Amino acid sequence: MGQLGANAILAVSIAACKAGVAEKEACHIVPLYKHIADLSGKTSPILPVPAFTVISGGKHAGNNLAIQV
Repeated sequence: MGQLGANAILAVSIAACKAGVAEKEACHIVPLYKHIADLSGKTSPILPVPAFTVISGGKHAGNNLAIQV
């Protein structure tokens, strides 16, 4: 297993998840995030909310803002 790279492991993991969803879809349609929640034992999954910088400043920002948020 130590010889496999992250990209190969990620591709196999995603394929395994999609295969599991495809098997469940024979009965009813299941979104991928709900399938992963079922595998982890979560009863009410919450999708993550992305966070990003709206205002950027500081030494490397290329503007005159003195702050770094």
